[in-house]
Amino acid sequence: MKNGYAQGLALPADQAERLAAGRRRRRIEAVPDSSRPAVSAFDVSRMRAQDRARRAGTRPRSDSTPSR
Repeated sequence: MKNGYAQGLALPADQAERLAAGRRRRRIEAVPDSSRPAVSAFDVSRMRAQDRARRAGTRPRSDSTPSR
């Protein structure tokens, strides 16, 4: 084992989640200081909703609006 991982095996299963969390963190840090608490709270709420939908076996709400 090297660096805590066995050689020849795939990357840890949660790597995609860690990468996504890093992207969300960077996006929140790019928001002006005055808006950052609201944006952060929205992100937490959205992630909870996605997790709840995943556990319930339903699709999480989309963050896109339908085009006409």
